[in-house]
Amino acid sequence: MQFKQQIKQQILNTLGSPESLVRTQVAQIVTAIASIEIPRKEWDELIPSLCMNAQSDSVDIGIKHASMTAIGFICEDLQPKDINEDIKNKII
Repeated sequence: MQFKQQIKQQILNTLGSPESLVRTQVAQIVTAIASIEIPRKEWDELIPSLCMNAQSDSVDIGIKHASMTAIGFICEDLQPKDINEDIKNKII
């Protein structure tokens, strides 16, 4: 489980790539993992973390954009029932 967490963290760190194309591809990778794990309640911290990146004044604009892109892809992929109430309450 720890290895899985490390992989996901490294993927999220890559959202900060200086290359726009890489950031977009990483957002798609995050979405692919999220579409499996969020319905299983295995990556509940993802959406709040992406929202914090998108709202933070101290985060690079590229990370903000990649985070918003990932959120958009996730919204297209998941159904509202897939996101538990705790996650919804954290992002409001």
